[in-house]
Amino acid sequence: MNAQALFTEAESADWAARRKDAERWRPNDDVLRPESPNPYSRSVYDRRQAVRRAFEVERLRRVAARPDDLVNMLLVAFHERGTRSITWDEAFDGTLADRVSLADTPKNRRHVHTILSGLKQVPQSWAKSATTRFFRGIGKQAKAPWCHRPGAGVLGKDYGWKQYEATWFTEIFYNWPLNDLFFGDDSPDCYSDEGREIEDEGGNRFAATRKERDDDMIDTLLGVLSQRGMADEVPKPEKPQPKPRKPKVFKPGDKITGRNVRDLPPGSHFRWTTHRRGRGGKDRKDEVTRHRTYESVYVERVKPGQYTLRPVMDGVCFEPMRRHRGSGSHVFDDAEYIGPWDGKEVQVAPDDWKPVKTRTTQGWDEGAPWDYHNP
Repeated sequence: MNAQALFTEAESADWAARRKDAERWRPNDDVLRPESPNPYSRSVYDRRQAVRRAFEVERLRRVAARPDDLVNMLLVAFHERGTRSITWDEAFDGTLADRVSLADTPKNRRHVHTILSGLKQVPQSWAKSATTRFFRGIGKQAKAPWCHRPGAGVLGKDYGWKQYEATWFTEIFYNWPLNDLFFGDDSPDCYSDEGREIEDEGGNRFAATRKERDDDMIDTLLGVLSQRGMADEVPKPEKPQPKPRKPKVFKPGDKITGRNVRDLPPGSHFRWTTHRRGRGGKDRKDEVTRHRTYESVYVERVKPGQYTLRPVMDGVCFEPMRRHRGSGSHVFDDAEYIGPWDGKEVQVAPDDWKPVKTRTTQGWDEGAPWDYHNP
């Protein structure tokens, strides 16, 4: 492992001297508000920016020239999943040696190799968030054709990754200090002529994203991993098989709920009660609750939350009423199973569905499923 830092002490001192020299005011500087207590030198700003850009170019050039150290850094980041901080200078001065010995395994090499291969599949129009969704295997990036590409879902929950861990690892390729090593931002200036052209063509110039990917750099890292040796292909995660559900066998008197109604056999006879408040505010003394109990025969579940019921009145089972066909799940808020229907049936729908029992209570009934006050 190369233990030499990216910049020697002499080189770091030289760059510090350049920054300090750039901030030195000179006679021919372009100065705004020279007579004010706080004049501003645009020339100093330009010189300072020029030194910064030159330093970033040199730093990235030296990072790219040491792919082995870069691979070690990615292996440590993948292995630790952000649980320990990484000072990026440490990746090139040898202080990560102990952590690299734990992270540099054939299995981790295969995973990092798969992630780098996935980076080559990422469209240049994708932002960092879209790439993160691709590696997590969620959203539009979890659908075809992306779900069949290398690296799809490899940082997902099926592999034991949390959302914040996957986001942290993906940001390595986009954020400082490696933000221009893998992907350079080539997005158009939204206020430039190119930005206006995008808007004229029907696009959003403020959301236009274009990345320039360094495939040569990625290929170099892939070669380093291959030379070290890797495990077999990343296996598909074994999703836990749900235990077979045991259907409920209803007995007379059992409660029917929205969860167990799926097990209710067709032709079941049951009763259910509605609870409705009378008019008036919640502090009114004359507030009343009306309870109406109906009987019906269960036919089928049209879809979750909607059911077909046959009214039962005076010991006769009628055909479903048009306005009650597909009743809502509130029917099973207070429902009781009676047993299989074995009474009389008629092939006609009634004009009205009369309750078998009606009662009125004063105030808000605390026993009603929806009730949360009892003044």
